[in-house]
Amino acid sequence: MDTLLAIEVSPRFEGSISRTLTAKFVEQREAADPDGTVIRRDLMKTNIPLVDVSRIEGAFAPPDQHSEEMKAAMQISPRKC
Repeated sequence: MDTLLAIEVSPRFEGSISRTLTAKFVEQREAADPDGTVIRRDLMKTNIPLVDVSRIEGAFAPPDQHSEEMKAAMQISPRKC
């Protein structure tokens, strides 16, 4: 049971070759490993904030030392240790 991270970045939703290929790959992967996990991320549908000082400090500080700004910045991609 593995995890696949499928990231879509094409701004074209219809007629996109990369989206078509990604969908086909994910479909084949799910058939080959039905117990696996697929995490889908579409960067055209996700508002990802720029990395700022609070995000950088939050990534390197222990969670119990996070300020409110760090906690907010870390919500998009929390540190996994």
